[in-house]
Amino acid sequence: MNRSDNILSSGEIIKLAEKPSSLIPLWEFLMALIFALTFSLLFYFGKFTTFENATIDFRFKQRGELQRNQYIVLVNITDDCINELGAWPWKREQHGKLLSVLNNAGAKTVAFDIMFTEDSLIGCEDDIEFAKQIQSFKNVVLPLVITKKHILDPETFEMIEKIVPDRPCRALQKAMPYEGFIDLEYKTLNPDGVIRKLLLYKPAGDFGSYIFGIAAASAYLNITPSIEKYGMMVGDRLLPFHESYEPEAGETVKSYMINYAGSTHHFDEISYADALKGRFPDRYFENRLVLIGTRAKGISEDVKFSPFGAISGVEIHANLLHNILSRRFLTRNSTTTTILVIFIFALAIAYALWKSRRFFFDIITLLSAALWAVSAIVMFYFDIVIEITPVLFMVPIQWALTRLIQQFQSLREKNYDLARKVRELAIINEVTQAVSFMGDLGKTLDAIVSRGVQVLNAQRGSIFLLDEKYEELVEKSVIYGVNGEIKIDNDLRNQFKSGKGIAGEVFNSGKPRLIQNIRKDKSFEFRDSERDNLKSMICVPLVINDIPIGVMNVVNRVEGRFNNDDLQTALTMANQAAVVIEKARLYNLATIDGLTGLVVRRHFQAKIEEEFRRARRYDKPLSYLMTDIDHFKKFNDTYGHQTGDMVLREVAKIVIKSVRDTDIAARYGGEEFAVILPETEPDGAMLFAERLRQSVQDAVFSGPTGDLKVTVSVGVSSFPLNNPNSATEMIKLADDALYVCKKNGRNRVEIAVIDDKTNSLNT
Repeated sequence: MNRSDNILSSGEIIKLAEKPSSLIPLWEFLMALIFALTFSLLFYFGKFTTFENATIDFRFKQRGELQRNQYIVLVNITDDCINELGAWPWKREQHGKLLSVLNNAGAKTVAFDIMFTEDSLIGCEDDIEFAKQIQSFKNVVLPLVITKKHILDPETFEMIEKIVPDRPCRALQKAMPYEGFIDLEYKTLNPDGVIRKLLLYKPAGDFGSYIFGIAAASAYLNITPSIEKYGMMVGDRLLPFHESYEPEAGETVKSYMINYAGSTHHFDEISYADALKGRFPDRYFENRLVLIGTRAKGISEDVKFSPFGAISGVEIHANLLHNILSRRFLTRNSTTTTILVIFIFALAIAYALWKSRRFFFDIITLLSAALWAVSAIVMFYFDIVIEITPVLFMVPIQWALTRLIQQFQSLREKNYDLARKVRELAIINEVTQAVSFMGDLGKTLDAIVSRGVQVLNAQRGSIFLLDEKYEELVEKSVIYGVNGEIKIDNDLRNQFKSGKGIAGEVFNSGKPRLIQNIRKDKSFEFRDSERDNLKSMICVPLVINDIPIGVMNVVNRVEGRFNNDDLQTALTMANQAAVVIEKARLYNLATIDGLTGLVVRRHFQAKIEEEFRRARRYDKPLSYLMTDIDHFKKFNDTYGHQTGDMVLREVAKIVIKSVRDTDIAARYGGEEFAVILPETEPDGAMLFAERLRQSVQDAVFSGPTGDLKVTVSVGVSSFPLNNPNSATEMIKLADDALYVCKKNGRNRVEIAVIDDKTNSLNT
């Protein structure tokens, strides 16, 4: 029968405990706690960071840009500046001239986002001139980088890794400028490349530095920053820290979240050349904080990414300064507060869903998550950041699972007996459907045992089969509920063949056995390894045309013991399973080559016709490989046919290991193998063929007189490259390419190419 939409599968029909009568039923309460704990842990360890960052970026764009701060101005080095003032790097004396111009124009602070760690290429006089202007201006900020370097340990004289500051050159340091680091944390704080969090202070041994923007604010406001418990004080302004676990760092980190004022070009800007030449309005720089950075592509363009998109590096620091001067700081919920919110939502949802199963309460539950998201967007306008993602994910999932379990519980309470019968019919149907696996006996057995264990609510199950000759037990059984591969020992095999033991008795008699209490059943012979594990058991024969082919066991009911209803269900399943197993065996006998385990030629021919029609109909690529073991006849004459068969088997194993699940490999005849590669372009087919050839060449086989090696030649044809009119022509093209391989020395790969005019073969 076919499964319909109103028939539940065995996995859907499960036995639920009766609902306790407490205020909040135990299972709903426990589920709420589990959800709250799970989502709290996921949140704490940063599993929602990617999604949360996406919502934060959305909130920035939804809020829009903040009011421009009138005290911040950017001086940008652009490509036009390079064209006007000459190639980079410029003389540092020129930067000194710019400082003089800005000083005369009334600028209060100037911060260079340009590294000066090396001495000037022109000479020390160039640095000295720049230093004089720095000393004259006083409120000048220069950048540094804090990095890991390998230095010589003066005590051990060994190279050690140490965090050190890469500061401006000595001549500039003597001018005593303000300094701040400009290296931003990507890997630790901003792994997706969008700068949202900043470290405001970095230690480097005995040396420590504030970030560039803080140093600039310190110079502009003429104050010294201080680090407090909850943030950094810059005068009377508190820049709040947000402490969170950073997966890349493997620990909690205190960072500052930038409140971006807007997208690129948000701040007042002027080009370096215009500022240097005095091409600006009167009082333009008066009492302003000037940030000098680069936008020129010819100077390794300094591009960063913000929630608003790409911006220059100096604009990151400009946004930090905007936060400080405008007192617009983002306050983000602490980790503890967010976890508390998660638990409140989880318990509130559990109570609401327990209180009523009306559709109205479902709507209210789902709307609560939406309202939380809306409130977070609204609060962002007030510079408050609320975590959206944990609640937004947890609420619908908790609602769905709670309602689903309630539906299961309702079904059980209304008609448990009917559900049991439907479950049995569903499992029997699934066993019947296992015939779709008949090309793979292992999958067929897996499906049967899996469903058997499930429907009978057992701990484990197994199938013992005779071989194709119906003479002895196969070497492996399929067992669910036990880890690893199970080997059948000689004692069990002998019991099975001689009629001893439960399995042997059922197999020989053809009658099923139900043992409700194994310990009290005297006919059951314990083995030491099973003495403490077996409680109850069902063993039924697998029979085809009154001939037993094996037995199926299910062991230890999860709840209680097996009964007669379970036995009848097992018998019904066994009858269906025996038919499916036998069909799978017959299918394998008809389609699989006994020596190599590959598809036989007749079945392969049907498959390539099918794939060729599909490729031509849907305009999909199709490739075909024909391979031949080189000098195999001579090999057979030298070492004998038994050794030749061994080599065929080993080469076939390499072919099987090389192909994908969608590929079809066959023994085409003698020492020839063929492979169909659906939806594979010529380049992919050639790569596959070369790997196969190399694998065979590298393989070593054990022969009667020592190690043996063989090689293969591979011919390839492809549709639509070769434009074959039929599958037969495609095979011939690959065969022709294989002939070219042999002609050119063997142990190689060739592809057939059809010339539109001459239809000649090229390699």
